[in-house]
Amino acid sequence: MKPQRLLFLVSLGFISFGHSPPQNQQVLGSWEMIAYKYGADSVFHEVPEFIKYVKHVTETHYTWVSFQADGDEIVGAGGGRYQVMENRYIESIDFFYPQGNNLVGTSTTFNFEIANNIWYISGYVNDIQLDPSSGEYVKVDSVKLEEKWRRLL
Repeated sequence: MKPQRLLFLVSLGFISFGHSPPQNQQVLGSWEMIAYKYGADSVFHEVPEFIKYVKHVTETHYTWVSFQADGDEIVGAGGGRYQVMENRYIESIDFFYPQGNNLVGTSTTFNFEIANNIWYISGYVNDIQLDPSSGEYVKVDSVKLEEKWRRLL
């Protein structure tokens, strides 16, 4: 087969089958939360300087951790599997700290958009509170959560 014909067939294969990366490619990497809205908040709040939220996303899993900026204490952590479908990012919670909050085994679907290395997510999450009589966390409602994450380069 002539080189020109082979090159044409290879090019045709790229055009026919597409060469765009998988949908999850755009969320891969490390991110730091920079702002959030929770519940009825009408404006974004900047994450306070004394705490850091970092999320790491691989091909199949995500992990996040919140910690005091001075490095003395982990405040929370979680992670699990995720899926990206069009403009939706779906987190399945496989582990969560602090324990006892009944979030493990649940999933949350977010709408998302990434522009200029800022990942904006918006969705409804379980609102849980500590029941003082039982000492256990109980779901009380779902609340809207919006977050802005900056890609760490």
